[in-house]
Amino acid sequence: MDRQMIICSEEELYVLRLADVIADREELDLQVQVCTSFEQAERLEEFQGRSFC
Repeated sequence: MDRQMIICSEEELYVLRLADVIADREELDLQVQVCTSFEQAERLEEFQGRSFC
């Protein structure tokens, strides 16, 4: 699995549920990451050494 998706929103419950729905779709073959702030997404991007935006 090479493809990743980051879902970023301050609505934590919403993004967690959305991530679950997407992760359950096997045909999408995505790894889903959830962030509740833009700063979290930036840190994740730095940690993984790639740009998501």
